[in-house]
Amino acid sequence: MIKMQLEDKIKRLENYLRNKKSVLGFSAGSDSTLIAYILSKVSPDSLLVTVNNNMMPDEFIEYTIKQAEKFNLKHKVINLDFLTDETFQNNGKQRCYECRKLMYFNIQQLPEFENYDYFLEGTNITDLLEDRPGILVLDMFNMTSPLVDCGITKQDVFDMTDYFNL
Repeated sequence: MIKMQLEDKIKRLENYLRNKKSVLGFSAGSDSTLIAYILSKVSPDSLLVTVNNNMMPDEFIEYTIKQAEKFNLKHKVINLDFLTDETFQNNGKQRCYECRKLMYFNIQQLPEFENYDYFLEGTNITDLLEDRPGILVLDMFNMTSPLVDCGITKQDVFDMTDYFNL
C-alpha cells in the first residue's frame, strides 16, 4: 500500500512536469535532485542552473556538474560572490531572503532564460511549516514549486530518491 501511494505521488509529479521546458535552480540537494531526475525523464529540454556563491567547497560545484551530466540535462553555473553584497554581509534574519533574491535575479539574467516556459525551485510541503524567509521571493520571480503543488513532503522526497536510487 505504501509503495502504491509513493508511486501515485511520483506519477503526479511526472505529469505535472511533463513537457514543461523549465529552468531549475539546482543545488543538487535532495529536492532539486528529485526534480532534475524527473525532468530528465519527462522534459529533457530543461536547464539546471547552479549558483556558485563562493562560500561552498569546490566539490559542491563539481558534484552539481556530475549530477547534471548523469541526468543528461543542460547545466549552467553562475559565479557570484555573495560576500560582496552588503545586505548579505549583515547576516540579518532576512539573509535567506536576500540570498535567494541574488540567486534568482541572476538566473533570470541568463540570455537563454527567455527560451524556457517555467522557473522551478525545490521547496516542499514540509518547508512551508518552517521559518524560511527565502520562500517569500518566489512570487517576485514568478517561480513554480512543483513539490508543493503536488503535495510532496520532505519524507516523500527522501522516499522517492531512495526509490529511484539517487
